[in-house]
Order: sequence, then C-alpha cells, then structure tokens
Amino acid sequence: MAGIRGRITVIAEVIEALHHGGEKSGNEVLHRTEPFYHGGLIEDVPIVSGNSFKHLNREGAAMFALAALGLLPEEDEEGKLGNAELNLLISGGTLTKSGQSIRLDEARKAELALPVLGLHGYACGNVMQEAQAVFSNLTLACDSTAHLTEEVIERLAPAYRSRLEDTPDDFLESYFGTNHEPTRRRAMRDLLYVEDRKAIEKQVSDDKDAGVADRGRKSTQMIYSYQCLVPGSVLVGSITLKNGLRHRELQALRSGFWWPSEGQGPNGGILLRLGGKGSVGRGLVEMRFFGELAEGLQAPRMVGTQEIAPVAGLDDEALQTYAEGLKSAGAMEALKELLK
Repeated sequence: MAGIRGRITVIAEVIEALHHGGEKSGNEVLHRTEPFYHGGLIEDVPIVSGNSFKHLNREGAAMFALAALGLLPEEDEEGKLGNAELNLLISGGTLTKSGQSIRLDEARKAELALPVLGLHGYACGNVMQEAQAVFSNLTLACDSTAHLTEEVIERLAPAYRSRLEDTPDDFLESYFGTNHEPTRRRAMRDLLYVEDRKAIEKQVSDDKDAGVADRGRKSTQMIYSYQCLVPGSVLVGSITLKNGLRHRELQALRSGFWWPSEGQGPNGGILLRLGGKGSVGRGLVEMRFFGELAEGLQAPRMVGTQEIAPVAGLDDEALQTYAEGLKSAGAMEALKELLK
C-alpha cells in the first residue's frame, strides 16, 4: 500500500489532571491556552500544542526503532549513538551547513531505512525535509469551541455532549506541590557531615529560643502551584496524513503510540501521558482514534512478556514485520551517510 492520505480524528479524555505549561502568574504556572472567538469576545481556551502531541509520537517511534535495532543499551552497557544521530532521530536534527546541500539519494535511503524520518520530517545539512503527518493542537471541548468540536463529539463520542455547555474555566484547577526539606528529619540529618549537621541543629535551637514557630523558620522547602485540566476534560484534534505516506511510515506512526502506551483505558483507547509532570501522576489521558486509517491504533496486546510496550512478542503481524524490516534495511548505516 502506497500513497496513504487521509485524516485521523483524535479524542482524548483526561484521566489524571493534565498540565501543559504556559505563562506564569506570580508563583503559579498557568495552563497553555490559545485565543478563540466566541460570542463576540476573544476567549482563552486550554490546549495541548500540536508540537507536544507530535513529539510524543516522534520519540515513541524513534525509541521503538532503536529497540528493534538492538541499540538500547543494557544495564552497565555504553550507549551506541552519536549526539548528531540521537538529535536527528528524537528531535528532528538541526541545520548545520550554509553552502552545500545534502545528497537527495542519501536522504531517500535514510527515509526508507528509518521511516520515522519521513513521517515527522527533519533538518540536516542545509535542507529541511517536511513532515508527512500533521499533528493539530488538542483543543478543549467547551462552549467556546463548540462550533469546532460539536460535530465530532456528536458523531463519535456523544457521551461527552455536556462538556460543550461548560466554559474553559470550569475545567481548570490549581494544584500545589512541594520539594521536601530532608533535614527536618533526624535520620536525614545523620547523613550529613558533622559540621553541617551541627549548623542546622544550632539554627533550629536558636529559632526555638527566639520563639520562632516551625512555619516561620528559614527553610529551603519550596511550595509551588500549577494549573491543570481536571480529570474528565475532553480534548479534540486530528492527525492529517498528506502527500502520500508509505506503508512503513504508517507503521512508524502506530509504533509511536505503542511505545509510550501505559495500557488500555476504560473506553478501549490507549493510555498515554501528555504535557508535564508525568512522573508525579499528571497528564494521563485515554486517547481514541477514529477513521479508516485509525485501524490498528490501539493499546498493545503482549504475548509472553511483562513489558509495557515490547518490540518482541507483539500480537500484531504488521508491526512485527515492520520491526523485523528495520533490522534488514541498514538503518544506522543510512543515517550515518546522511549526516556526513
């Protein structure tokens, strides 16, 4: 199958509060927004940027490819990539030359050997190769965007219809975090050099002698806040496949959602993390894909493995064939030739 064109509709429900950082207001980091015209006014509506959405898939597809090629180091093993190779795969590379172009035959070889390059585009030498997949912003479904999201919600996910009656602010809440001050605990102070421990204990004693309450003591503990979309918020977007994808580029797209997947959601979609603070329980969404080209964009089914997103043991013939094909295509040799 060649010349694959079309659009995949994306609906993502927030499972754990999602933070996608924007501007700061005092000590609070606000959620990223974009202005929309609604009812004669310009209103700021929360989004997850297309750039962030695209990077989730690009990094996932690149990591899947590296795993298939056996290039992910084992414990205590040295890395196997140069900085330029890593940057090109994960971030799309950079323009490094001003007076000469890359060879298009080498670029074609690299794109055939590593489909993630052609899928997401890249920069190398003094040439930029455009992406074949366009990732839109994921926009909050609410009253301010009903004119854009209502048709999609009504047709594909009518259970979310009530979200279109609420304002953007109804979906935003402030969450607080701290970095703990370990020296408040004796067991932690015992780990310090003697002079450091005595200095801290003296400061505590002096503060108590002066009648300073615990909350008034000098402290290195930091309290911060950040704005999140609350669980139950719904985001709508799309992935447009333009100019004709190759079959292996479509499999690269699929692998890019398989690799970071955290399993299957309550509605059968893929659990993924978007935005920031994912390591502290933020940003989990259930993402569902709709359209003829969405077939296969589903949570991984594992066979004989406990890995979250394995490359070996996939119960998916097309992805398994794609993974095996990466090994025989001379991927890293083509990448090195491209970067010369």
